[in-house]
Amino acid sequence: MSLETVTEAMKSKMALAAGLDAKVKLDFAEDGVIFVDATQNPPVLSHEDEEADCTLRCSLDTFKALMD
Repeated sequence: MSLETVTEAMKSKMALAAGLDAKVKLDFAEDGVIFVDATQNPPVLSHEDEEADCTLRCSLDTFKALMD
């Protein structure tokens, strides 16, 4: 599981973030971060380590299991 694989999976689900009106960060430690700014329409996804309303810290494998 790579950050790129998770990023692509997240991109396919970005429509679900519309209306969330929050900034969410997925922190995978040394593997990187995925930042979702759902205060914009459409929501924007990046790998920037920005300040978020909610941060989830876990391994990429744990996050993949959550998504599945």
